Amino acid sequence: GFMMEMQEYGNQSSKIVLIQMVDDHDLEFIEKELLLICEKTNLDFLLRVFKVKNWNIDLSPWKSSAVFGKEDFSAGAGETLKEVLASCSDTARTYYIGGYSLAGLFALWSAYQTDLFKGVAAASQLITDNSGHVITPSNPYPFIHHLKRINFAKYHLQNGNLSIKKIAFLSGFNSESGFCATFRKREGITPTEYRENLKN
Repeated sequence: GFMMEMQEYGNQSSKIVLIQMVDDHDLEFIEKELLLICEKTNLDFLLRVFKVKNWNIDLSPWKSSAVFGKEDFSAGAGETLKEVLASCSDTARTYYIGGYSLAGLFALWSAYQTDLFKGVAAASQLITDNSGHVITPSNPYPFIHHLKRINFAKYHLQNGNLSIKKIAFLSGFNSESGFCATFRKREGITPTEYRENLKN
């Protein structure tokens, strides 16, 4: 089949590979995204960006009529995923996939098609609060969240006095127990112990 244009940023030999589908417009933001990920994580990573030729065809898992404008969605995601998977054959590496908007849907859909991806990050543009006001996401860069939840939590444990439960939800965990288990696995102590240690 056709080959998408692929560009790589970051450490070529990294064991962590982040995969993102982009169009021309997104490419302008990649440098910013890289800086942000580097700032927020001390993890070494390779960002592998695939430039999608036809957004509505190449990223759509199924056919659907146009939402905006005239262009229908066509089911080209299967071919696109094949091409992505072909580039992810190194079993010593850990792969994450993420994206924005339709690329976010593609990322979520891909995770159901294959067990290759360790994590998925999907971001979308419009987020509204309970009264319907649009909240602009302060962080439109999809990968940071996944890589950095524990460090985000540590920041809140160090600063301020939010409850553990609140910190768990803010850090993207859907339960306090899940958060505590993950934290303990990573840090060797519970969030409560971590907070207590800082006080002493």
